Amino acid sequence: MKKVLIITALLMSQLVQAHDEGHGPKLVDQPKFGGKIAAVINKVEVKKGTKAKLLYKAELTKNNQNMVRVYLYDKDMKPLTLESFKSAKAQLQFKDRKTKKWDSFDFNLDKKENAFVGKLPQSPRRPFNIDVSINGKDKKLFMAFDNLN
Repeated sequence: MKKVLIITALLMSQLVQAHDEGHGPKLVDQPKFGGKIAAVINKVEVKKGTKAKLLYKAELTKNNQNMVRVYLYDKDMKPLTLESFKSAKAQLQFKDRKTKKWDSFDFNLDKKENAFVGKLPQSPRRPFNIDVSINGKDKKLFMAFDNLN
């Protein structure tokens, strides 16, 4: 009985430490290109977590050559043109197996046709995260794509 109580206590303590809040409201939309959907929020609202106001939606795709594409949509998942957005940067993050610390690598995203496109600076270890920042005309946008594989 003691073992069961100890195991239960240990499992419950892990749940308390889990980070599941995310940035921006939770979305249930289906991706148009087989990627992952994330909320696009104002960068100043990052600390609000799921209470941040949804401005747009975004989809991130990655191919076998480590090229990523970020597509922007309005709240109804209709594609946006990129004319009103200036530049975009991204950050790849994953845990180092030896040190258990998070490694991060910045890279640029360029406008190409209807998406922001860039190449990952290196092959990521799974799971990994990609955070994207986009400069708009009047505000900076932020989206987090977490637990990618």
